[in-house]
Amino acid sequence: MKKGITCALVISSMLAIPGGNLQKETGIVPISYDNVPALEVKQSLAGSDLLAGFQQLSTKTKYKDGVYKVETPQDYEKYYTKAKLTIKKGKITAFSWTIYDAGHDDEAFDKDYYKVMEPYGEEYSQQAKDDWSGSRGYSKELIKTQNINKVDAVTGATWTCNKFKEVVSMALKLAKKGNKK
Repeated sequence: MKKGITCALVISSMLAIPGGNLQKETGIVPISYDNVPALEVKQSLAGSDLLAGFQQLSTKTKYKDGVYKVETPQDYEKYYTKAKLTIKKGKITAFSWTIYDAGHDDEAFDKDYYKVMEPYGEEYSQQAKDDWSGSRGYSKELIKTQNINKVDAVTGATWTCNKFKEVVSMALKLAKKGNKK
């Protein structure tokens, strides 16, 4: 039996359980995105020294080679995202993505999308420009770091970063299982 906990470090919950496995001891499943590389505690949390369990942390997610295409459901504002992820030798080698606006005839969120927002005022038009410009480096950063959690939002492009992370998570989930849609 494998010892350890896979979770998005919910340390405050684990403090109350010295020497135990959070799920085994409480029935609580630690918060994590099962489609994002998670941290795995390599040593059980034994004794009163909680920190000993965090000696060796690593990402151990294995991805299956292939090309994975995904599409998110529409959100409450009628935006959805399509993406294509390429995995070679277990590594992310390419990622392309586009946000679409179903509320405006499936208009692509691209460098000219700000024109769609002009009737709503300069603030919306400028936000569209900022989001577009800030989001251009997300794919490159993902390929460089191989970890969605290390892709930081660019100021002014938080909305697109959230859309990016949502679609990346969906694609990585498929790649983990080798399920090419």
